[in-house]
Amino acid sequence: MKKDQTQILLKAEVEGPEEALEEGLSLLAEDWGGCWVLSEVPLRAAFFLKDPQDLPRFEAQVRKVGLSLVRTEECPVEDWGRRFREHFRPLRVGRRLWIVPPWARGRASGEEIEIVIDPGQAFGTGQHPSTALVLETLEEFFQERPWTSVLDVGTGSGILALAAAKLGAPKVVGLDVDPVAVEEARRNATLNALDLEFSTEPLERHPGRYQLVLANISALELRRLAPALSGHLLPEGRLLLSGFLEKEIPEMLEIYRPLGFSPLRVRSKEEWGFLALVREKG
Repeated sequence: MKKDQTQILLKAEVEGPEEALEEGLSLLAEDWGGCWVLSEVPLRAAFFLKDPQDLPRFEAQVRKVGLSLVRTEECPVEDWGRRFREHFRPLRVGRRLWIVPPWARGRASGEEIEIVIDPGQAFGTGQHPSTALVLETLEEFFQERPWTSVLDVGTGSGILALAAAKLGAPKVVGLDVDPVAVEEARRNATLNALDLEFSTEPLERHPGRYQLVLANISALELRRLAPALSGHLLPEGRLLLSGFLEKEIPEMLEIYRPLGFSPLRVRSKEEWGFLALVREKG
């Protein structure tokens, strides 16, 4: 890659109907390394492309998911970093968790837990309601009892896997089909002095069963992967689902109840839904 391409990013802003927020935008983020949601109503988001030559392919995918490319501008890497630092500030989630960037360590005190995240191109800084819902419930579950094994599906920046490890799980595995996300998750684990397993292995091929399975992914993927997610859960384990809209909660329950699940927690935050499910005894 040419030197100027390593110094300049192409900022591409997209917009579209609100209903595209949950699936269309999620699919784009999976392929293009996450985005900044500038507004939800109307829906507007910004992506940062490393190579301007990728723009035609990006625009084709934008149209395919029902969105429109409305603006592009060159953005120096230094400027992008400055803007990112302005947006990403220490965030307290739940009672004890602090999500902090590397340049703002030292927020946690006493029994509080600090999770250092430098997501780069991967989704997951704790700012999004779907991530916060999972983090809050994870903290509650670990306060109730110890959990020895956790699988994080669609790990992104690794934030949920890191939280599970810091809350006390000795075995934590993160999966993501995006190799960039896996690279970022490994880097974040190093920032937190954790040695965790991250892999691009598809869920359907991944061996093993876990006490906790986390999936903060799009509703489309939660529908498609329902049998595989269920199959990776140990008896009486818990399945934490997020990444879908509040209005889709009834549909998610309809999908997972036939697999033997009943709800332990049904929550929402800023129009995003969350379910914590347990497999019924029988």
